[in-house]
Amino acid sequence: MTIDRDIAQAIKNINGVSKRAVPRANAQALNRVAARVVSRSTKAVSSEVKLPQKNIKKRAEVYRARFNRQYVQIRVRLSPVPLISVAEARKKIMQNRTRYKAAMPGRKRGGRFSAMTIGRSNKFDRVFLQQLKNGRWHILQREGAGSYPIDVARVEVKKPFQKAYKSVSVELMRSDFPKELKAALRNQIRIMIVRS
Repeated sequence: MTIDRDIAQAIKNINGVSKRAVPRANAQALNRVAARVVSRSTKAVSSEVKLPQKNIKKRAEVYRARFNRQYVQIRVRLSPVPLISVAEARKKIMQNRTRYKAAMPGRKRGGRFSAMTIGRSNKFDRVFLQQLKNGRWHILQREGAGSYPIDVARVEVKKPFQKAYKSVSVELMRSDFPKELKAALRNQIRIMIVRS
């Protein structure tokens, strides 16, 4: 009978909910929470290190959850941010190249040491622009007098990243994930009912 076939199909669909709907809903909820973790962590790190959010966000790479992979990976580059990669610093260099460019560090000809402020409070003293032996241009910084060492000017981000991602991920998994999972499950069940 048609009714018997319909009932059998309905039972089959119900039994299939846990096998199909739950993994899909779980992956969807994880991906939504992960996107929120990156967004909020980016804001927190940007606020702490005083750099634009776009310089922070591009350091995070999200590997999304899928039906057959029930977890999300967020990989973050923790190495210091070279000052030359910050758009604001490059803009200042281009606007006043003569001021920052130094043919030979420590010599008066070819430029001079200058201070540079990036963001709201990142101040770098005794910085200059120079081309390295590998051909790349960098903003360098001398730590003190002429005999002191020279290094690439960088902004440290490791500790702020670790603190932000740990606290934000724990908070959102506790507060947002249950709600996202409930909504995703409801949506998956609705889709299955429509298809049946």
